[in-house]
Amino acid sequence: LLVACHPDCRSRFPVQICVGSMVDEAMKAAAALEEDGISAGVVNMRFVKPLDSELLVKTAQQYKNIVTMEEGSLKAGAGSAVLEVLNENGMLQSVKVLNLGIPDKYIPHGAKPLLMRDIGLDHESVVKRIKEFLNNGD
Repeated sequence: LLVACHPDCRSRFPVQICVGSMVDEAMKAAAALEEDGISAGVVNMRFVKPLDSELLVKTAQQYKNIVTMEEGSLKAGAGSAVLEVLNENGMLQSVKVLNLGIPDKYIPHGAKPLLMRDIGLDHESVVKRIKEFLNNGD
């Protein structure tokens, strides 16, 4: 699945590279961003191993702002693997990357929607973080 924005805006707008349940959150975030004039692409990685390096390189050639999204650990997770592929292909100097996932800390038990909000992985939080990323370059 690749939902892409107009080719002329790819250098300004982000693409969300997602895995698993985060694809749905990315689609919701893309719709909310579109309301604010930000046309975000969405790529479904489908799986982390083996990583589709060709798809990642092709995406990084088209988009300069990349957001990875996973419902897994940020440490040694899918986002880290994306960074490795981009580094191996000499692309880290030409793209900005924001990795979103579960932080390396204790997460209490609770209802999934509340936990996702608390760790910033619900679509409202994702929208906010993407806007900050685009504005600040972090």
